[in-house]
Amino acid sequence: MILLVDDNSFDQMSENYGYNVLDFISQKSDIIKYKPEIKEVDLGKLATKFEGLFIHDSLPEKELKEKLIALFVKANKSVVIFSGQFPKTTFDNLKPTQIIRGIKKNRFYQNLPIFLNKLEEENILQINLLSLGSNYDKKRANLINRSLSLYATLLKKKGSFSYNESLIEFPRNAHSKSEYYKYWEELYFLAHPSHKEEDFENFDEEKREKTSYSYHDFLVDLEALTKIVGND
Repeated sequence: MILLVDDNSFDQMSENYGYNVLDFISQKSDIIKYKPEIKEVDLGKLATKFEGLFIHDSLPEKELKEKLIALFVKANKSVVIFSGQFPKTTFDNLKPTQIIRGIKKNRFYQNLPIFLNKLEEENILQINLLSLGSNYDKKRANLINRSLSLYATLLKKKGSFSYNESLIEFPRNAHSKSEYYKYWEELYFLAHPSHKEEDFENFDEEKREKTSYSYHDFLVDLEALTKIVGND
């Protein structure tokens, strides 16, 4: 069950997003509950009762909002913070599949039906759907492909491209992984969602052992993973 908190001060939930949000979520009352405000006496109960919190960043009760978010994060539950003031979607660095630190309000509400329909069908919280909507995996794979391709091109222009030194040289610690290595790992699991961590480690080790792993080889592997996602 998701808790949605938005003050709806100007009745924008019925006017601004191409559908009446309140009418829609009233039809999904078994998976989402709407509250226009929060009270301090209820914070603990809300964090216990609900599995996810979707909350408007501009709520008048600033301190209560921060307390409630902290309770959900501490309980290892999903949190999505939305506002018209956020220029882009920002996923949490440590829990990107569980926490969105900021998403534009229009995008959030436009993709909310996709998220809720998926939750209703599969009983799985996929907050990434709120960011990219339908076909999230394909869109995300293409974004990662572009980012890693550009990164590799910049490295090549500097005179070298080494898988070990340029892409993944980091202490063996999940919190120390470079941004680009995390993209590489995420793309692998988008392509192979049923694989386990040890499968990725074997894939990764194979690349590390290639002393002549070239810029061209990297782009070929990158495109192959992206195509697998697109064909799923």
